[in-house]
Amino acid sequence: MILFDETIEEGLPVLSWGDSKILTHPREAGKTLDGRMRRFLCKVYLAQLEKRSVSKDEMRQYTGLSNDECEALLLKLKEMGFLAELTGDVGRFRLTDEGRRSFSVVLAGGVFDVIHVGHLAMLQEAKTLGDLLIVVVARDSTVEKLKGKKPVFPEEPRRFLVECLKPVDKAVLGYEGIVVEQVIRDVAPDIVAVGYDQEDVEKAVRQIAALRGTSIKVVRMPKYGLERLDSSTKIKRRVVDEWR
Repeated sequence: MILFDETIEEGLPVLSWGDSKILTHPREAGKTLDGRMRRFLCKVYLAQLEKRSVSKDEMRQYTGLSNDECEALLLKLKEMGFLAELTGDVGRFRLTDEGRRSFSVVLAGGVFDVIHVGHLAMLQEAKTLGDLLIVVVARDSTVEKLKGKKPVFPEEPRRFLVECLKPVDKAVLGYEGIVVEQVIRDVAPDIVAVGYDQEDVEKAVRQIAALRGTSIKVVRMPKYGLERLDSSTKIKRRVVDEWR
């Protein structure tokens, strides 16, 4: 699989909104938060990936809380230092550094041209490593450049299909080319899950983490699926052979 392209809401399936349990992977900064508060902060993070802030009305609709309940929750998170109201934009919020440290983000990626059981197993396993799973889907031009041919499915349908998968909280298209550093800067992951055949990506992530002095954990995922049908390329060949 190809992980990153050049330069790089919903979901949150771990618990239902009303559940007060802690999410699976609380970081030190988030251990004082219940599951509802942390999912609230995760929602703000997902919006910021789209280069936008979150309004009080949007959070009220998302949570199903009354206006007073939502106001109280926002106030509590502001008092705890996890959220900040945008200057000059009353009623819109962003994460503080402390808020971002309250949950863990896992980053994975690939082409996902013909989704198969190996993809699903890998993404399921990657999701268990943190609270949110963000997946970067390679652009058509990147796939063509590296593989010598265009993917069967265009980039936006591939991205949409990946985002619809249960373990995935957000799928985004990469940039043109292959530059890992910009993706790391955009997503700011705590963990990068790399495929069994992504040695070059693993090496690049480790180098970037060392240069930036950040503690990004890299996890190599095993190979999943039936040996005969454990890659999109093999599946395409099987279809061609069967329908000649």
